[in-house]
Amino acid sequence: MINGNKIRNLREAQNLTTDEFGEAVGISKTMVSFIERGFKQPSLPVLGRIASYFKCTVDELLCESSMQPK
Repeated sequence: MINGNKIRNLREAQNLTTDEFGEAVGISKTMVSFIERGFKQPSLPVLGRIASYFKCTVDELLCESSMQPK
């Protein structure tokens, strides 16, 4: 299960709005918000695009340990 707070922290560390980040990974800003708040889980292709955007692995996004923005 993805940790939405981790995605939010990574997005905010890069000073991105939900709209900018959603556009970058191919989802709506509403979906970004739902993922960050834990209401929805991203599909595997979307999760892969998020990991690619943040230059990390899917495992790092799924892991409970903290991850620093790169």
